Amino acid sequence: MLTKKDLEQIQKMMSNSLGDFFDKIIVPYFDVKFKENDEDHDDIFRKLDQNRNEHDRMFIKLDSIEKKVDGHEKRVKTLEKTLQTS
Repeated sequence: MLTKKDLEQIQKMMSNSLGDFFDKIIVPYFDVKFKENDEDHDDIFRKLDQNRNEHDRMFIKLDSIEKKVDGHEKRVKTLEKTLQTS
């Protein structure tokens, strides 16, 4: 039959074993997973930043094109008015 001292030793051994299991298995597993997730998130955010920068450049180009088109439209209207009055 187990005595109270035996039960205390078993409890202590179980506690130590669970602590070792946690420290040696669980913590390293999550450290690796968190590191992988951080790297994945860094890649995603880097790509998002690149896309944002690319879109900003595209909008700048579109604004430039729009200004040129507006200038051409004004010239065309001026020519049309000139041709109509002639």
